[in-house]
Amino acid sequence: MWNLDSTHVLVSTHWPIIGNQFPGTLALQFDDVIGWSGNIYGDPLSDIHVAKNFLTFRRNGNGFHQDWSGSIVAIPGGLGPLTAFLVGTFTHNDQGCFSWTSEPMNIQ
Repeated sequence: MWNLDSTHVLVSTHWPIIGNQFPGTLALQFDDVIGWSGNIYGDPLSDIHVAKNFLTFRRNGNGFHQDWSGSIVAIPGGLGPLTAFLVGTFTHNDQGCFSWTSEPMNIQ
C-alpha cells in the first residue's frame, strides 16, 4: 500500500478546484529555503501547513481573508499509478463553512 504523504504530493502542483461553486486554481510550491508558498484564485497564501494527508492555509484577498483546510484523498484504480483529489472546507472572514474540492490528478 502506498503511503499518501502530502509533502511529496503537493510540491510544485497546480490543482483545478471548485470552492463554494467557483472554479479556480490552487498553486503550491515548496522551496528548501523559504518553505511553502502559493496562491489560490490568484491571491497569495500564508500560514501554509502540510502534514501527512492534511493541509491548511490562509487566502489573503483584497479586503478579506479565508482560512482553508483539506485532505488529500487517494482514488484506487484511478487515472494512473496513483490518482488523488483534494477536499475540504473554508471560512470567509471567520464566518460560515464553505466546501471545496479539486479535480482528480495523477500524482505519481
